[in-house]
Amino acid sequence: MKVFLSIFVALQLLFIAGAQQTSDTCGEVLTATDGGIIYKPFENVQPNERCVWVIRAPNATGYSLDLVFMGYQNDSTETNVVATCLKNHLWTNTHGALNHTGTLDYNICNVVVITFYTSSNVSNSTGFILRYTQVASTVLDPVSSASSDIFISEPLGNFPHGLNATDGVNPSHEISTFVFVPANNTRDASKETNLVVINYGMLSIPNWPGQPTCHDYLEISYFNISAPTQEKYQLQKRFCRESILEFRNNDLILLNFRSAFETPFQGLQLVHTEREITSECNN
Repeated sequence: MKVFLSIFVALQLLFIAGAQQTSDTCGEVLTATDGGIIYKPFENVQPNERCVWVIRAPNATGYSLDLVFMGYQNDSTETNVVATCLKNHLWTNTHGALNHTGTLDYNICNVVVITFYTSSNVSNSTGFILRYTQVASTVLDPVSSASSDIFISEPLGNFPHGLNATDGVNPSHEISTFVFVPANNTRDASKETNLVVINYGMLSIPNWPGQPTCHDYLEISYFNISAPTQEKYQLQKRFCRESILEFRNNDLILLNFRSAFETPFQGLQLVHTEREITSECNN
């Protein structure tokens, strides 16, 4: 059985070898129109892993994701891969669980965040092989090339975004992501990320008929392994008006900033620290 499985995985590796760009390392951004992720297909995964990638093909407005190999059981509370689709401006994020081999189509999608996670019980699970291709869509506008993707794992830091925007104007159709990940991509339940977001000014349009008042906005989502299968990232806040907000989570934190058009923008400041959680807080 192991020999057959090894041959099968080797064949999948040959299949994905033809992709323009592949990654086997957590925290990378894939920018090719055709690419893949090869994560520990022959190696046992470790407890409490958190491994995140961002797929951002140039001018992408849709993707097709093909999970060609999974070395774990279909149990969303223990080991799985989830795909989070970020869409231009006013569109709501969508989520999909890659809990079986085959194709998952995101026909309306600009950026995809891929998250592999494990619980404390991994048994003899191994990783996965994923291939993606960019597909055309006429629904969305392409995302600005000035968008960025940042993975933050340091226990203490101060990260500015857009403070040096040209003439105080942010680019049209920006989707930038910021992912707070644990050190060594392993969740430590005794530690918590504290995040303060300082907003120096985003454009809001009061009483815009049928639309949110935020013309530009920042979304903050917490990863929760116990959440429903397709909603591991749970939205905490979408805002543009508040000046200072504080967030804390003892797992992944995903932020995405979006702009609609070239609008006045004074920038954001992300100040973060890591602290030990007392036993009272854990209970």
